[in-house]
Amino acid sequence: MSLPAERLATVTALPTAEPVLPYDEYLLGRGLAEKTAITYTREVELALAWFDVQHLDLAAALPSQLIAYAETRPNTPAVRAHLRSALRYWWEWREVRGWPDAIRVPANKPMICKALDDVDARAMVSAAREWWQEGTAVLVMVYLALRNKEVAGLRWDGFDDPMEWYTLVGKSNRTRTIPVHPVLAGELGGRRNGYPYAFPGRSGGHVSHSTVSNWVNKVALEAGVKEKVWPHRLRHTTLAMMNDNTRDLRTTQAFAGHSRPETTAGYARATARNLRAASDALDFG
Repeated sequence: MSLPAERLATVTALPTAEPVLPYDEYLLGRGLAEKTAITYTREVELALAWFDVQHLDLAAALPSQLIAYAETRPNTPAVRAHLRSALRYWWEWREVRGWPDAIRVPANKPMICKALDDVDARAMVSAAREWWQEGTAVLVMVYLALRNKEVAGLRWDGFDDPMEWYTLVGKSNRTRTIPVHPVLAGELGGRRNGYPYAFPGRSGGHVSHSTVSNWVNKVALEAGVKEKVWPHRLRHTTLAMMNDNTRDLRTTQAFAGHSRPETTAGYARATARNLRAASDALDFG
């Protein structure tokens, strides 16, 4: 891992006994990922800078001082959790007593399904058919539930020869293989060429995710959808419809590539049909 020397200096040049390893190396030694080590190192740098301006010592910070500093950082679960963990490791590395629990981490807000209704979803698909490349990118989203960047980087070698399955490396480097809907296979059939990417960029490589976002907007406008549509909303739409029609959250989770069913549940919706089915399932004899 490479971190600028001036960044590490603020963390390693501290007025205490010299640790065997600098902080970032200590984090790696504790088994943290390189990206996490960089994030935690940056959090400690920011905290050290704030405490220095306040003429306070982070190593001996009081809980009230930590709370005051935390209020200067975004009050989101991710930022506060990173800050608390970064400082916990830092105090451990410094071999001093710290008060990480003084930094409160707000609870994650339950995710609300943002799926389009079925009428708008079908209008999007109808407008997208036989429209290369803009429409095809939308069809890839709705039939494979891919994220924006995964659509931009769609690779031909990810498809098997009959174009019945697609394999990709998604978020957090998780590999999954998912079936290709016949409608999508028909749209992609005959498009395969010697270039690795389905949607090539002008300067080599593949198109940008912002280009894909623009394509989604164009198709939504053509389809007459009045609500705002963005790429991830199409992923919501696909997973919600899949769960509605199969009532199988585990299979929807596998299709989406989620590591936890709680994440997939955020893409589910309580439609009138589903509520009626739940009520009809009650049988008390």
